[in-house]
Amino acid sequence: MFRVDKRQIEDTSCTQIGIDEVQATSAPRYGSIFGGNEVLISGVCADPNFPENEAISCQFGKTKVVGDRQHESIVRCIAPPLAGNGPTSLRVSVDGGRSYPHILTYSYDATANDIQLIQRKDWPNHFGGSKISITWDPLILDPAVDELTSTVSQIDVDLILWYISGADPANGIRSASIALATGVPNTGQLEFLTSQINITRGRAKADQPVFLAGTFRIVKTDDRNAFYTAESGWIGPAVKIWSKLTDVDVFSNLNDPLARQSSQERFSPSLGLQLELKTNVFDNATSRPASVLSREQWDLYYATRPSRRQMVSEILRCLKSPAVTSFCDCWAERERAIIPYNSDDNSTFLACPPNINQVRLDRGRFNPESSLTSAATCNRNTRPIGNVFWDVGECDEHPGAVLCVNALTANQAELAQQCCYNEAGTLTDAETSPSGGRVRFIVQDRSDLRDVEPGDLWLAQRLEEQLIDRKPQEMCCPRKGNWDRKDCQLFRRIRRGGSAKHYLPPSAPGGGFGDPHIWTLDGFRYTFNGLGEYVLVEMPGQVVIQGRTAQATGLGGRNNTAATVWSGLAFNSSKSIVQISLSTRGGLDLYLNWAKQELMELTNSIEFNDIVIYLTRNGTEPVHRISAQSSTGITVDVEEVDSVLEFQITLPSELKGNITHGLLGNWNGKTQDDLLPRTSLTSLNPDTASPQDIFNDFGETWRIEKAESLFTYQAPSQTYELINDLKFRPQFTEPSMAPNLQAEANIACAGNAECRFDVAITGNLGMGKNSAIFVKDMEDAIQVGANSGVSCGFPNIREGSHSRLVQGTSFGVGDTLTFECFHEDKISTIPKRGDKVMRCGENGVWTGSPLECVVSCSRPLLTSSLVALRGNATTWEVGNQVVFYCTNSTVPISGNIKDRTAVCTDRGEWFGGGLECGLKRQTTTANTTATSATATTTSMAYRVSVHTIRHLFVMFFPFLYAWSNYRYY
Repeated sequence: MFRVDKRQIEDTSCTQIGIDEVQATSAPRYGSIFGGNEVLISGVCADPNFPENEAISCQFGKTKVVGDRQHESIVRCIAPPLAGNGPTSLRVSVDGGRSYPHILTYSYDATANDIQLIQRKDWPNHFGGSKISITWDPLILDPAVDELTSTVSQIDVDLILWYISGADPANGIRSASIALATGVPNTGQLEFLTSQINITRGRAKADQPVFLAGTFRIVKTDDRNAFYTAESGWIGPAVKIWSKLTDVDVFSNLNDPLARQSSQERFSPSLGLQLELKTNVFDNATSRPASVLSREQWDLYYATRPSRRQMVSEILRCLKSPAVTSFCDCWAERERAIIPYNSDDNSTFLACPPNINQVRLDRGRFNPESSLTSAATCNRNTRPIGNVFWDVGECDEHPGAVLCVNALTANQAELAQQCCYNEAGTLTDAETSPSGGRVRFIVQDRSDLRDVEPGDLWLAQRLEEQLIDRKPQEMCCPRKGNWDRKDCQLFRRIRRGGSAKHYLPPSAPGGGFGDPHIWTLDGFRYTFNGLGEYVLVEMPGQVVIQGRTAQATGLGGRNNTAATVWSGLAFNSSKSIVQISLSTRGGLDLYLNWAKQELMELTNSIEFNDIVIYLTRNGTEPVHRISAQSSTGITVDVEEVDSVLEFQITLPSELKGNITHGLLGNWNGKTQDDLLPRTSLTSLNPDTASPQDIFNDFGETWRIEKAESLFTYQAPSQTYELINDLKFRPQFTEPSMAPNLQAEANIACAGNAECRFDVAITGNLGMGKNSAIFVKDMEDAIQVGANSGVSCGFPNIREGSHSRLVQGTSFGVGDTLTFECFHEDKISTIPKRGDKVMRCGENGVWTGSPLECVVSCSRPLLTSSLVALRGNATTWEVGNQVVFYCTNSTVPISGNIKDRTAVCTDRGEWFGGGLECGLKRQTTTANTTATSATATTTSMAYRVSVHTIRHLFVMFFPFLYAWSNYRYY
């Protein structure tokens, strides 16, 4: 993160020049979503006519704050919470807001976190004494910190927690604070035990809150004492710094194995540890509602999304209801009923790229996993993805993955695809591996809620997303837990991400490079040396991309009047205009809606309306590479190489079929009509058109008019007329080279025509080499797109099939998958149907079906050799019944005499049985009548006694009776 040091802001003397001529500047020009950043504005001079009535105020968007004067030309204001999306107007007044003569721009950045969380993934262990470490720059809070004399101020550190009460989200999301440290030295680092943040997982109660997320906040102790009261909240300008939003499960004993007795444990607060309930964490507590949004605002928020509101309520019910014995079972049942979805339904979900190479090409539709509250971005790749270095982070929530990306577009239910990839670079399936992606519940633009403060809406959306998207995973798949446990398998099945079946890659990239060479979207290459501004891609209703050229600089820095190079690119989307140009200071300049951005002050990623922009930099050097991606999936990569601008443009497959024209061709899969003039229906023949024909009859027809230009002009040295030289004529043929230069070119270019042309025209060998490298990169990208292949998709493993994948990690043509029977409780299973091995056919269909297994019981135990089983079965599965009978003229004497059966249960055990057989007794002499009668009477009395005792035993102790029979089979 780079930021201009606010103490080095230019101090303009108000006495040397007129007040009206002073140009105001500010630093920093961006800050935290939560506000609290100290912003210094230079060039704000006092009105000499009314010096005694000066009242400094700043207006960020629509939010006004009181400021103060630091110097005769410098004033200070504390930025409020998010006051607008993207660059926000910053207006400065010296007369209490009657007039605002100074207008600047201030940006809010969700990644601008001044407090860094150290080793965050290792925090969870509430009872194990784990420590949390945070660091920050002490100068942000107190510029007077002196490292030599160890003079430091004192600070207070709080954890702000957001929670929801009740089972209706409209009841509101509120905040509470835990004071972690008070009056400690501002040294820039602090460490404390997780046990200080006492959030336990006790029994659920209806009146207990459910915690969603938290963030650390640091403020100077003196500022809190001076500007904060419990009744009114913050009443003065206090500098505050913040961390990113953080999952609260890292502060609980969620991952302690001794604490996981059952799934009905819930988060509940321990209010005894300095838990101070607030109306809201933002400034001026009394002026804001008790909830982040009021009930009326929540009702409006959910007005067009009743299913989402119902799902949120059901999650809260599953978390809180004492009648719920398993949160995961409860949640899974309700989600499938309320918001049914199929992640492989390509009418509502984008199919995932089949491998990481495809992701590099498809960056316009897929970006890294970067939930604002997740443990870390899942990206263990250190090499660039295309032209972009995405943030590197461990994949703790996807063990075995090296990269996870999210689809940038969601369906009507605000669900988006997530795709994850393993070490081999192939897409993984959450059904068969914990590394697999899942369906994400996301938030989308709610510009219709115009009466809601931007900061409140932003926070409400993220916290609601935390509840509906992450809380089920938090409860079913706790950090550091067993990802193969039953609850986690259920979560992975319900939220299973989609496959690559029916995946359509984006267009092969088109681009421009060198002494302008053009590579059309259909793959035709030609040279066009126009000087000025031209239409590169024109797709009505979707996008217009324009390119700008300038005269080339040849060997030794001399201007070459016969050659031009690309110097700028501009394009529009539904809400934004982006311009990327060569900078006079080296590197690139970026303009958003015609406003120049100070790139050294911005983070590496910028969200601007419907555009995401990535900056690639090397330390404090100028930015040489910028990638812009629109919400419609269009990717524009621009790089400055030796004062020449090179670019690649990729369009998503969903836009194919739209009418496309311009210097990059028609994008219809045919190169023969790529040279279609703007004013004609007939294309030049690419096989016979000369460079002069291309210039006069094709290229120049796409020169833009002044009224349609998307570019900015820095008058007086840069105007439309000066840039667009209508009299310019390039050199169409390759000039001869000096023998030594030609020899070098032959080696460097290795047969590349564009390389040779650039060396000959400019005399610059390096420029030719760069063109050859660009051609090689384009050829590699096109090869990746051509090799997207056919995918059979993930296997359709039936729920409860008791099988698992043991071999095979890819799902393309020729790949095989091997299954085996498996039960998580180590219960015996046997194959029932399906195949142990499946193979992906060339038609994209699996041969065979996934193996399905059933619980089996071993052979029933017989009580003696006098008992036998009826039938010849050798295996028994759940539900099978066996019948016992007595052999060799024996008769039942005890046990299950009545039905003589046992049933195989889903635990792989027999229920019933226990039959015992014996010989039937016979009398031997007629002379023993009295004895027999006596014996018979005694026997009958004994049987009656035994029958009576057994009847009483069964009546009063039925469970013991059942167990006494059960233990024999």
